[in-house]
Amino acid sequence: MGRSFYDLDRTILVGNIHSCVTEEILFELFLQAGPVDEVRIFRDAQQAPYGCVYYKHAEAVPYAVELLNGIWLYGQPIKLQWTRYLEHGHYHRNEAFAYHTGSRLIADRCVHYKNTQTLLFMPEFDVMGIIVII
Repeated sequence: MGRSFYDLDRTILVGNIHSCVTEEILFELFLQAGPVDEVRIFRDAQQAPYGCVYYKHAEAVPYAVELLNGIWLYGQPIKLQWTRYLEHGHYHRNEAFAYHTGSRLIADRCVHYKNTQTLLFMPEFDVMGIIVII
């Protein structure tokens, strides 16, 4: 069963993930901020991995971003973005990083990953934490 767009309020994008970080590690880390429903890491040989953390309750998300943004895992600080702030075709900046969503591809992927096992467009996190749709 796929996720709905209502789940955006309960979802955090995780960027700048070291290749050694597992879904289990992220689950245990994000559990500190509240009950986690699921963690998913998307990997592609041509770019750095990124992940989505799905909380059971939306109230945990802003707390998790405040608490865990910039935590170092395997020598890299993770960068967090609450998917609630993704809007079609606009540039935004918050405490985590700047990004451009184009056609909400990133949010679509995190929300509907179970229904779309083949990822046609992958966001790329550069060293400054910018997501670029390629």
